[in-house]
Amino acid sequence: MRPHQLQSLVEDEDDDYTETGSLAGDRIVDARLGARDVFTEPGKPGEALNTAISLLIDSSGSMREAVPGTPNSIATYCASATWAIGSVLNSFAPFGLSFSIASFNTNLMVLKEWKTPWKKGGCLENYWTTGLTSTRPALIGRLKDLVQRKEARKILFLITDGDIGDLSDVVKSAESAGVEVVIMMIGTKICPHDTSYLKNFTKVNPTNLPSEMLKAVIKMF
Repeated sequence: MRPHQLQSLVEDEDDDYTETGSLAGDRIVDARLGARDVFTEPGKPGEALNTAISLLIDSSGSMREAVPGTPNSIATYCASATWAIGSVLNSFAPFGLSFSIASFNTNLMVLKEWKTPWKKGGCLENYWTTGLTSTRPALIGRLKDLVQRKEARKILFLITDGDIGDLSDVVKSAESAGVEVVIMMIGTKICPHDTSYLKNFTKVNPTNLPSEMLKAVIKMF
């Protein structure tokens, strides 16, 4: 699926439908096409998902690198994918799903706070690529924020093109606190560190990032 196709799929629309229940993950896309049988079991309003998702995306200088065979940079595909997935997540806000978005390089920048309304074009006007890839402190910073959430289920979604280093202690602490960690590595670079401790680790081609992110979100449910 091309980036513009995914964006078209999740265009903002007025929708006052508030039925709740246990969400069937494989019906997420169907819901955006108008289907209403997205629940497997009935539930109470606001209790369908009861999930908080923290999306953390790489904005280091290396993301400016051109993707071979395309006129775009890695950051272009990452921004497109983030906008599309943000729109998907926003469409399920009435069903008890909350989300935030942050980018990281040498520093950490919150692009969308939990309570900030999602808007046309997302929150990517402040997404700039520069600096180094300081994954560990960024991950710890967002985990500290996420564990404070009251939702029953908490997921941290990390997207980067750099070497993540050894995050085993951080991931272990996160899991002990009830946080699921999903890491998606962009490109074909070989990660020199062991990643076998990661329950959800995927390497993707930049051009496939939008569709692969959507698959990952669906898999969560």
